[in-house]
Amino acid sequence: MPEVATSRQERPVFFPAGDETLFGVVTEPVGDPRGIGVILLYGGGYTMSSYYNQYWTRMARRVSALGFHALRFDHHGNGDSTGRVDAFDHRAPFADDVVSAMSFMETQGASRFLLVGDCLGARGTLVAASRVDAADGLFMISAMVRDGRMEKADDWAQKYGIGHYVRRALRWKTIRELASRDLRRAYLKVGSTKLKQVAAKPARALGRRQPTAVTPDNGGASKRFLEPLEGILKRGAHVLFVFGDEDEERTSEFETARGARLGQILRDAGSLVEITTVAGTIADIQDPPAQDAIIDEVADWVTRVAAAG
Repeated sequence: MPEVATSRQERPVFFPAGDETLFGVVTEPVGDPRGIGVILLYGGGYTMSSYYNQYWTRMARRVSALGFHALRFDHHGNGDSTGRVDAFDHRAPFADDVVSAMSFMETQGASRFLLVGDCLGARGTLVAASRVDAADGLFMISAMVRDGRMEKADDWAQKYGIGHYVRRALRWKTIRELASRDLRRAYLKVGSTKLKQVAAKPARALGRRQPTAVTPDNGGASKRFLEPLEGILKRGAHVLFVFGDEDEERTSEFETARGARLGQILRDAGSLVEITTVAGTIADIQDPPAQDAIIDEVADWVTRVAAAG
């Protein structure tokens, strides 16, 4: 059993991504380093430092205990990174940030990379892997094959019930913040969005469908998903898709797409592709047993892919 990585192996870092500066946490490998970096990117609307049950922290420490460099970071416009993001969009899934993260980790001793992405993060890592030959593998958690878009105000409005926002509005801190025109606009936008959601009972987060680049044989999958996937598989990269057995919408869309062009892409790739399922729901994953199952899958997969060379 490898020694467990702890906060002693961790250090905060800032690195450039275009005009922005991104914040992350590097977890150094325990024991002899493999020279392989594992890049972790969450889905839109959360931060790597505050996800439920220290999910990303535990994942980073687990792979670092196996000799990998790990980096979890906030994409631009979120958390402690600079920039602004008004919407989470599969047509612009933070791929440039992932490429910049790999470039930074090269300065930390990593020369090859394995990427782990969740939901929107899975799409970001997919596009990034298609641009960087040093990306040897991609672990895609609850990936969407179609394109979706959600305004950031929609995300904040969906996080809590209407009672939460009423109580927050009555706090003295909130009243003081209303002196700022920008904060007034932000509060108004979230509040109006919440009322619209209550009235309309909208679909889940990132459920708003965007026009998908449709061809007769894509089975509902976006070409923005299919083309980079096909490219990295032809290059010899390993890909693992994992879904929760209670995530009916995601799994149904994936299975429909497998009946068309996606299925042919996966068959042509042979053993480079793995598809697995864990118990529970992993879309917006909050359940500790499901999180533990994903962390186990990631640890097993990075070890196998690294051994395969």
